[in-house]
Parts: sequence; structure tokens; C-alpha cells
Amino acid sequence: MIKQISLGASAGLFRISLLRIARAIEWTISCLVALVVGILRSLTLAAVAACALLDAMYSRLIIPPNGTSMARGRARWLHRWSRAAGRVLGIRILQKGFTPVSGMVALSHKTLLDAILLAATRPCVFVVRAGIRKLPLVGLLARLGGAIFVDSTSRRGLLLANFQIQRALNRRLVVVIFPDCGGHSPIHSRFFSSALFEPAAELGCTLTAAAIDYQDGSPDLLADYLADGARMIRHALRVITRPTSQTMLSFSSPAFHSGNRKQLALQLWAEALTLTLGRSVSVFR
Repeated sequence: MIKQISLGASAGLFRISLLRIARAIEWTISCLVALVVGILRSLTLAAVAACALLDAMYSRLIIPPNGTSMARGRARWLHRWSRAAGRVLGIRILQKGFTPVSGMVALSHKTLLDAILLAATRPCVFVVRAGIRKLPLVGLLARLGGAIFVDSTSRRGLLLANFQIQRALNRRLVVVIFPDCGGHSPIHSRFFSSALFEPAAELGCTLTAAAIDYQDGSPDLLADYLADGARMIRHALRVITRPTSQTMLSFSSPAFHSGNRKQLALQLWAEALTLTLGRSVSVFR
């Protein structure tokens, strides 16, 4: 009897050891696959970035030297290479709603990957914080893509940004605003800056809310891209080494909204929350 019990215990320990060895082998294989995928994607992204820079220099030579043609050429350049980057990262974009052809788009998220995916759907101009200009490579690509940099610490910076936004809207370009364009504090980054909606209130252009849902359960990839370098590198590694995934990009119906800039900002924020949460949200009290 005792011998049978000892044999049964030994068999149980042997099975547990086999399971642990199998899990260790599986984990090792998954790490190796992620490493290989990350290396290949990193090399491919580097090649894409180099080709994008060469394409930008070539576009400068063939685009007519006037403001409208150059602005549209930069938007098309960003659209073209954002699509290439999305393919390299293995991201399949599913779309809900119609992509606006002009006007202002308010995107509820504020990540670098969001900008790439939105630019991949249509040529557009991004309104970003002035600190993006100082980031290595990202700042250069933003300038080449015709991004509008906002210095929210000065009134002059906001006036200059509004002038550039109004000029882009008059050129029939899609202007995209993120929640963190109006300030660096967590409180300001939760809402759209009403100061940047002044051109929309004056011109009466169409306004569209947008939201992105990462269906792999990682909605905060590359979030807070102005954070410390270690965090940015960690998030970048997650994006590069993750498997192929699907992303849902939702748009509200482009519409003409009435009201002042503060009312427009609240209306767009409510629509963006509705797209994100999947239910109607009201921010008015």
C-alpha cells in the first residue's frame, strides 16, 4: 500500500515536472519568436524611415512651390508612409463610419500609434504639442508631415497655431486635434483644448469625433510619448514584438455644430466618449 502511494506520488511529481518543462520551452520559444519578429520589424521600419526621408526630399523637388500644394503634398506623404508603417507593424485597421474629407477631427486618444493609424486612413494635418518637435526622429517626421506645433504656454503660440489651423481648413485639409494639445497637466490632457476650436467656430467647418479601439487589449501602446525615454522604449518594444492584431477606428458623422469654441469642444468630447464607451454620454450639466 505504501509502495503504491509512493509510486503515485512519484508519477504526480513527474507529470508536474513535465508540465513545467513544457511551459518553460513554450515561453522560451515565444520569446525567441518575439525577438526575431522584433529584429525583423525594426530593420524594416528603419528601411521605411529611410525611404520616407528620401521621398520627402524628392517631393520637395517636384511639388510646385506654393503653400496649398506643399501642404497637401506633406499630408499625402504622411498618409503614404503611415500606411507602410502600419503594414510593417502587422496592424489591420477596421473602420466604422465614414472618414471625413475635410474639416476638423477630434481624436479621443493621444498616442503615437493613434496618429500613425489615423494618418494611414486619409491625408491629414496633426495639431501636436511643441515638445514633439524636440523628439528624435519623431519630431523630424512630424515636421515633414506638416504638423502644427502648439506652444500652450503663451498666448502668441496659441494665436499662431489657430492661424495655421484656419489656413489648413481653408485649404480643405483634415485637421486632427488630440486631448493633450492644450496643456501638459493631466487635467488639461483629459479634454480637448477649447482654444484650438476658435477656427472651427469662425469658419463653421464640419466637426468629427474619432476613437480607436485596440482589439488585442492594449489600448495604451506608446501612450505618454513625452514621458521618460525608458518608458517610451518599453512601449516601442511592445508594439514591435507583438503579433498581428486588429484595430477598430470609429468616426462620428461629420456635422456642422453651432456654438462658441467651448461648446464645440464639449460637444466633440461627448461624441468621442460615446464612440469609446459605446453608449451615449453627455458632458453638459
